[in-house]
Amino acid sequence: MESMWDIALDNSSLEELTPPDEIVSIQCAYLTEATNGKIIAKISQFRYHTEPGDDEFHFEFYLTSKLMPNYKFSIMRISHKIPYYPLTIACDDDIIEEIEDNKYRILTCNDEKHFISVLSKIINSNKINNVINSLYSIVRSHERRNGLDDVSSF
Repeated sequence: MESMWDIALDNSSLEELTPPDEIVSIQCAYLTEATNGKIIAKISQFRYHTEPGDDEFHFEFYLTSKLMPNYKFSIMRISHKIPYYPLTIACDDDIIEEIEDNKYRILTCNDEKHFISVLSKIINSNKINNVINSLYSIVRSHERRNGLDDVSSF
């Protein structure tokens, strides 16, 4: 019997999508590099429920620093099923107010292009810039007090 699947066996007919957590992970690497490792952005998967049949993926995107690895500032939480879109983003009220006229803390992105646009607005928001500057100042102050040579700015 022949295959009934209407896809090429070499996957040439399949659209390649970038998983949302990978998109965020790439941005994490950029921030860590830009701050010489002083500020660290991370994305971690977590589970809300452990019920059988829970088919939703949940990720938290957050900031920390090399000086305070146990501290984390949550930038946003992402939830999606397969397919990836629509996905939901939950984040701080101040960020939501700044980037979108939305009375709820939840944003919905219907495709990758919209997700990338919203992600860009979030990571460039005043709130996130203030958190990054504060964390960086703490690290720099610690380095100066301890006579460390690595007090370069970003």
